[in-house]
Amino acid sequence: MAHNVNIGGTWREVEAMWVNINGVWREIEKLWTNIGGTWREANIEKVIEYIGTITPMGSNMGSTSATSIGNYALFGGGSTSDAPGYTHGNVYAYNTSLVMSTAPAFSRTRRNLAATSVGDYALFGGGGSGHADEHYVTVDAYSSNLTRSTPNALTTNASRLAATSVGDYALFGGGRADRYSVTANVNAYNTSLVRSSPTALSLSRRNLTATSIGNYALFGGGSSLKDGFDSSYYDRVDAYNTNLVRHTATALSISRHDLSSTSIDDYALFGGGYNESTTFGTVDAYNTSLVRSTSTAFSNARRSLSATSLGGCAIFGGGNISIYISNPELFMVDIYDKSLVRTSYEYATGRDDLAATSIGNYALFGGGNYYSAATRPSNTVHAFHYN
Repeated sequence: MAHNVNIGGTWREVEAMWVNINGVWREIEKLWTNIGGTWREANIEKVIEYIGTITPMGSNMGSTSATSIGNYALFGGGSTSDAPGYTHGNVYAYNTSLVMSTAPAFSRTRRNLAATSVGDYALFGGGGSGHADEHYVTVDAYSSNLTRSTPNALTTNASRLAATSVGDYALFGGGRADRYSVTANVNAYNTSLVRSSPTALSLSRRNLTATSIGNYALFGGGSSLKDGFDSSYYDRVDAYNTNLVRHTATALSISRHDLSSTSIDDYALFGGGYNESTTFGTVDAYNTSLVRSTSTAFSNARRSLSATSLGGCAIFGGGNISIYISNPELFMVDIYDKSLVRTSYEYATGRDDLAATSIGNYALFGGGNYYSAATRPSNTVHAFHYN
């Protein structure tokens, strides 16, 4: 991360560092750090700065989803209260100057959906009402000028599914199909929004996460249902190449669901989550050949967080430190540079089940739920800037 020095009461970024070797001053070009016995190059060029909250969204956005297209970061859908059925389809757009506008609403209200982008479209798929029996197949697509269209629906109802993109395809996989079952179905949309059905996931699961690295889209973690409640927890990672051929990658180091993922130059990172009564801060890293390593863990174990990438760094923000909603949530932020060196921060007000995406030089974390006596969805948006 960046280095700063206080000069006359003003913090200034250090643009260069020098060392004297045998009477000759030489500029320091690289720094190295030892992680788990392996020396890695430290990133001294990236500067990720927290700039605070920006214009809030026009409605509360608990259990929302986000992605970016063109010059806009989009936050869509969510809950307005903890009560089942209190969902909406509002969509808010932030441009590269962080000016907020309103995009056309979804074709149906929903929360616990998934979002990704491909070609000239941002896609929001699946979701539910919060009632155990109401899970949807709806997909809404937004062009780079925020015109909304409705492609062919998913082949199976799915909420708490995952989405990512690889090559010319946006992929939606897994999710809760009804009160008692989860699905393994994967739906692929090409750059013309034509839908196809690749090989299903190797396990049916919900509360999984997805990201892409190199020529692979990865779906990791998740859980099954028994009698309407979380049952088995999985470490499975399915990888789809640019031709939508499925492979099984090395499993996560710990079985868990409700984790989050994002990617930087050479790594796809899977962090956090929980199983049964344990919350984790574990971070697994997959390189472009799908070789897995374990990075430095989060500063605090937590679940229901969100992640995005900015300036070659991965940012994991928010989450809850416990599986019990009565425990406090944190706006903890763990930032990993290209060498997987971690820097951590904690801010005053946090939440879980938020969404994250990046646009221009900004990473945005929006919506989510506060917890006190009851769940209180938020319209707050936190912003990070890359210099």
